Amino acid sequence: MSRVRRWVTIALAVVALLYGAVATMLYAWQRDLLFIGSVRPVALPATPPGYRDLRLSAADGTPLRAWYRPAANGKPVILFFHGNGDTIAGSAAAVAPYVAQGYGAMLPEYRGYGGMPGRPSEALVSDDADWALGWLKAHGIVDRAIVMMGYSLGTGVATQTATRFRPSALVLFAGYASIDRVAAGRFWFLPVRYLLTEHFDNAAKLPRVAAPVLLLHGTADRTVPYDNLAELRPS
Repeated sequence: MSRVRRWVTIALAVVALLYGAVATMLYAWQRDLLFIGSVRPVALPATPPGYRDLRLSAADGTPLRAWYRPAANGKPVILFFHGNGDTIAGSAAAVAPYVAQGYGAMLPEYRGYGGMPGRPSEALVSDDADWALGWLKAHGIVDRAIVMMGYSLGTGVATQTATRFRPSALVLFAGYASIDRVAAGRFWFLPVRYLLTEHFDNAAKLPRVAAPVLLLHGTADRTVPYDNLAELRPS
């Protein structure tokens, strides 16, 4: 083998090793990248005035937490799911304009966030969202009195939850077609479809939502590109 061919072979082997290492890291760390708030958890501040601090347990025994504020004058309760780097403190700020008008608010925290134990996944946070909705229904708040809202990562949780219940409306802020779609844009050189275990496929689930849907997205969004909006088609 000539010296040039040997160096080319070595170079190709190094590239292959680096490519494999990046693919392996994406596969192994995808939950940490997706649920970044559980990797660098921030303790929650004091419960805002007018809210109850709810503490219960998930089906697997993991402690769960949510802030709840009842509605006034028969208005709906907003069930809000925040983005991947936020906490329910951010949820409280997001719904503040609606709360000021008398809307209620149920703000469930993801496991592993806000100082809570546990490691989140698509399946687990979706199940935990069902717990929050179940708590509302157990306290006499029916589906038609609930408006589900999600921001960024939370749009996947909200959409999944809305497929299993029938809220009065579903509102998605900065929604994505799927995690696969967003990841493919960032890691275009990797076969993300075969590496990801967390999908949150909003585009596939949204047609199954039996409620009015409002989609809101900014054209300057760099985290979830605006063109994801074109793939979100309600029924």
